[in-house]
Amino acid sequence: MALDNLLDRTGIDNPLQAKDGVVQDADPLMIEIPDEDLIKVINKRIADSQAFFDGDRYKLSVRREKNEQYYLGRQIVANEKKYRKYEAKYQDNALYEIEASIKPVALSRLPDMIVTPGSESTESSDSADNLSLIINSEIKKRDNRAVLSLAFKHLPVYFTGIIKVRWNPEKGEHGDYEFEVVHPENVVIDEQCNTNNADDMKFVAQAMKLTVQEVVMRFPDKQADFLKEMTRSGVKIKDPDNWTNMATTVKIWEVWFTWYKKKSETEYERIDGVLWKYGDCILKKMKNPNYDHEGVDKYFTYGVPGDESTKQEAPPEMLMQAALMGEVPPNMQQETIYRNYFDMPHKPYFFMGFDQWGKVAYDETSRIEQNIMNQENMDTIGKRIIEKLRDRGKHVFSKETGLTGKDIERMDLNNPD
Repeated sequence: MALDNLLDRTGIDNPLQAKDGVVQDADPLMIEIPDEDLIKVINKRIADSQAFFDGDRYKLSVRREKNEQYYLGRQIVANEKKYRKYEAKYQDNALYEIEASIKPVALSRLPDMIVTPGSESTESSDSADNLSLIINSEIKKRDNRAVLSLAFKHLPVYFTGIIKVRWNPEKGEHGDYEFEVVHPENVVIDEQCNTNNADDMKFVAQAMKLTVQEVVMRFPDKQADFLKEMTRSGVKIKDPDNWTNMATTVKIWEVWFTWYKKKSETEYERIDGVLWKYGDCILKKMKNPNYDHEGVDKYFTYGVPGDESTKQEAPPEMLMQAALMGEVPPNMQQETIYRNYFDMPHKPYFFMGFDQWGKVAYDETSRIEQNIMNQENMDTIGKRIIEKLRDRGKHVFSKETGLTGKDIERMDLNNPD
């Protein structure tokens, strides 16, 4: 067994390690995929998905826009040109009232999460109870309730609600995870996936608006390529040091994807990664950073060789003694420990669903879409009642006024004026 890591852990100089120069370890998050291959595939998948969902089969953008109009009560504003000046602009937005009554019911009592003990010991049971309290308290925080509330309102309008989890290094003293709502119109998903599980999707792409300065700050190594791509796309930044130019807003894509790398004729390696791109310029790419791909080498001792119940981490003094002696005791073994909760990397998105049909990841329909015609009928009936109340009675015309039959035919008899 090599003693390199053991010597490093004890702080003793390793005679096998060179003193001169700097040896840079390989980045465990590095993806060995050529940019030109990756960008072609990603661009095509995004374009294919947009064309599929906006095509004649789903007309997703049109249906979402109509749902939004009726939910927010903007159907009259959207069709104002169709109304004559004297027509009553009446609406009784029952859809909004129904949705407003459903939301507090859905969020009034969130389900309780129960952590089960791993064994029957008192210590394990107490730990499980404490974890249950912590998790339930975390779930029911005001911030998380606000996230759930907005995603719940998005669901019947956009056929999904999207929640994203991310690590915020500025949250708290050491950073912390947080949840945020992603507007469905800013997300493009794998059109071939028939579930709303993000891990079943080959990619999830999120459009983000950033200033040129923010892009350069986040990806300084790609500044020249980024500005060149902006020029190619028609947005030219003449002076990168000019604050006005750097305040220009651009749209970049954050794409979480699954890629398969060929290892041999019959074996492929699954790679879960993320990239940021502008046009045809990849700003950065890496393996899923929310997963430990490298692990940490640790040494363990066994009271009885091979018996896991007698396994415990080797104490520092034993490591020191082994390093000084230059050999590892027979009851000590080195293992690589991966600090992961999940058995595989996960895309950091959760897609809400209610009317799943097993064809695509989005709901096939929604309660708002199903009730739009009912809303239109209510508005039409109310409009007729208002106009009837405004009606001045029957129209009476006399030939003595000089009017002819053709004159009367040209009149708008519905006009009260």
